[in-house]
Amino acid sequence: MEPVINEQLVEWIRRVKSDWISVPARAKSFDIGKRIQFLTVDIITEICLGTALGCVASDSDKYEFLETVEKSSSFNQQFSVLLELNSLIRYVTKIPVLGNRLLPQASDKSGVGRIMGVSLPTKGPNSWLIPSKIVRSALVQPHEGASRKDLGMLGSFIDRNVLRVDAEMLITL
Repeated sequence: MEPVINEQLVEWIRRVKSDWISVPARAKSFDIGKRIQFLTVDIITEICLGTALGCVASDSDKYEFLETVEKSSSFNQQFSVLLELNSLIRYVTKIPVLGNRLLPQASDKSGVGRIMGVSLPTKGPNSWLIPSKIVRSALVQPHEGASRKDLGMLGSFIDRNVLRVDAEMLITL
């Protein structure tokens, strides 16, 4: 995990030095809070999925990830406390007609579904994965040119025989 953090931090510092240093002739505004959020998202996604989301490189809230997290955090906090309600929701979503309407889908235009539908490059040659499908496909067969180490936390879960359904839940969240 430390090499991932070091790599991302070095890239972030390089980016700050090249794009955000003010000179006497021209002052530049630098929102450190926003840029640290970008760094944090890239570190976490690389550790979890084996690939950074790319917020630092694009200097933006790529795929509106942070906006989605901020909008859904209060909703998630309410449901995380009501454990009985979570069990009920789990059973209701297993009903095909209801589950498809209640759960986020990779084809959604906004929210968590939009994030699930983002394609991320893996370290393997020409491999692109959708985060919600990374777990399923990694558990079924390894990706071409990718080792379990390339899958970050997911690879660790696989090595420790975490159940597929648990790995999907942990990585997707």
